[in-house]
Amino acid sequence: MPLDTNLKTFVEIDNELKRVAEEVKALKANKVALEEDISTQMVQNQIEELDCKDQTKVKIYTKKSCPSVFTKPNVFECAVTLFGREKAESLVKLIEERKKTKETVCIKRMASVRNMQMTDE
Repeated sequence: MPLDTNLKTFVEIDNELKRVAEEVKALKANKVALEEDISTQMVQNQIEELDCKDQTKVKIYTKKSCPSVFTKPNVFECAVTLFGREKAESLVKLIEERKKTKETVCIKRMASVRNMQMTDE
């Protein structure tokens, strides 16, 4: 396909993705609010599960979350405990040096300079 046709299609898809992303964001916010309300009511009424009309169930559970253990400060703290400060610093430095970077070529749609100037005025 010619470049101008590809670009036009790209812009149309990009606009549609932005529109759909906003819809998804609103739906997720609504879902979270409903989930909080339903779970509060279930706890207050000591209900463990509810039947839905579509042959599914809603069950209350306690969600546990653990922060990521592989953060730089946590790795450093554990290394200090095991090896001492000097070796811990060497370990963290070695890990940082061995980080791999992945490069990909992408395109990003940006507002033109003229459009940006018009919005600033």
